[in-house]
Amino acid sequence: MTALGRNPDVRSVEFVTDAGHYAGAGVSPVIFGPSGDGFHSYDEKIEIPSLLETTKVIAASILDRCGTR
Repeated sequence: MTALGRNPDVRSVEFVTDAGHYAGAGVSPVIFGPSGDGFHSYDEKIEIPSLLETTKVIAASILDRCGTR
């Protein structure tokens, strides 16, 4: 929320991932990444603004967790 200045888009999805294994073990999984279309198909694509936002969030998370020197 801090990196982007807004709340994240939280929603459910209708595809299978390894996150199901974690959920089955009692761990709540989170799937995070850029928006796009055609996932794992011959014409898979992502939206560049979403990729930039995703990069900012991941970088901010690393800095928050690891700190800086």
